[in-house]
This record gives sequence, structure tokens and C-alpha cells, in this order.
Amino acid sequence: MKERMESLQKTLIEQGMSQERLVFTYVSAAEGLIFANMMKRMDKEMKELGAAKIREENNKLMPYIEKVLGKKGLIPKK
Repeated sequence: MKERMESLQKTLIEQGMSQERLVFTYVSAAEGLIFANMMKRMDKEMKELGAAKIREENNKLMPYIEKVLGKKGLIPKK
């Protein structure tokens, strides 16, 4: 999983996504406080990045994401 997520993160960054938008870590069900703190940090970082920047990145990434998901049969081909 770690290798796949690192590869995905690298690819998405190359396609124009901000590095802060994809974070992965290991948290067990017993670590609710750690999870809550991660979510607070992510929320703060996304607010700092701004909705307009996130929308801009999403629009730029969408053709790539649709292509990948389409190949996997997860969305209908256009």
C-alpha cells in the first residue's frame, strides 16, 4: 500500500496537484485522537490552500483521473 500511495502521490503532483492534498499514514481504530488531529491539520491546510486553488487543481486533474478510472471500468467512457 505504501508504494502504491507514494506512486499515486508522485503522479498526481506531476499532474498539478498540491502536495498537501494527499496524505497517508497508518492509524489504528484505537488511535481516534491521532486521527482527529490529522483531520484538523488537513482541514487547516486545505483552508490555507483555498477553495479556488483546489477547484483549479481539480479541473486540471480531471482528464487524467477520468482516463485512469475509465480504464478500470469505474466510470463510463465518454
